[in-house]
Amino acid sequence: MKISVIMPSFLGTLDVEGAASNRQQKFIRAVNSFLRQTHKDKEIIIISDGCNDTIRIVENNYKKELKGGVIKLLKLEKHPPFTGIVRQRGIDISDGVIITNLDSDDIYQSHHLQNIDVSFNTDKSDWVYFNNIVKPDGLDVTMFYQNVSPELGKLCNANIAWRRDIDVTWTGCDGRHDNQLFIKQLIDKYPRHKKIYGCGYEIHNIIIQKR
Repeated sequence: MKISVIMPSFLGTLDVEGAASNRQQKFIRAVNSFLRQTHKDKEIIIISDGCNDTIRIVENNYKKELKGGVIKLLKLEKHPPFTGIVRQRGIDISDGVIITNLDSDDIYQSHHLQNIDVSFNTDKSDWVYFNNIVKPDGLDVTMFYQNVSPELGKLCNANIAWRRDIDVTWTGCDGRHDNQLFIKQLIDKYPRHKKIYGCGYEIHNIIIQKR
């Protein structure tokens, strides 16, 4: 199955608690981790959220992938941080059967998309989650994300994938915990979900202080 990966990208300075440093270098690392995926039927939609640096890096470094459609570059005006419509605009131009996310400061292990493809039976589940994010020592992601469902545990945009044809939207999911609003839609509207194992999404950001 074709998998579409959504990546909003603003590489300038963000006046937001927990924002990553070295954003341009991490962006290139993230895109390259997507290109190294063993799963071949894939695309990444990079949304330049008012960021000329994103446009410059993609157009200068990934000409072949742009021409071949493996990378799609969507140029938007700048939105406030964590505005859901940015992700949704990327989804609107995607072609995949399955949608998932990659933040511009994170990376995939090489088998990540292949495992989603093998484990996600779209005839039996509308969405899946893989609550096994790999993280470097000292990054306490479990304290960073709020619970949406005690039964499912800590979920965020980094560890979910869903069928593109189901009736959910990022539009209106705004603010610091935009992902929680989106995931609540999935939980409330689509009970056919499954936890899958063996995925490889690595968070490489900064140490996030416990709350």
